Amino acid sequence: MSSGVRGMARLTFHEGGREEFERLSTQLVEEMREKDTRTLSYEIYIDDEGSEVVFLEHFEDSDALIEHNGNVAEVLQAALATGTVTAAVFGPASAELKAMSAGAPVRFYTLLRSL
Repeated sequence: MSSGVRGMARLTFHEGGREEFERLSTQLVEEMREKDTRTLSYEIYIDDEGSEVVFLEHFEDSDALIEHNGNVAEVLQAALATGTVTAAVFGPASAELKAMSAGAPVRFYTLLRSL
């Protein structure tokens, strides 16, 4: 059984965006370490070509994801502006989280089956 809320985002860099993203992602992780209280894991992977990153995130619940977004809003927005992003949230997303994501490239998924 899955617990919490998980997120996955893909960011494909605009021309020249990788270097700026790498600088901002360092700041992003530092801010999360200082401010986030209920982020269970947060990983950023880069592809072999250096053209795309994938974020894998795990939060205690929707409120923890909302807290996280508030804690790092400024640097996260700057980092995401270095490319084109799509995102997905997996698990029991609150109405507040869904409302806050309105208009953003985010899809929500509810657990159908699990082992």
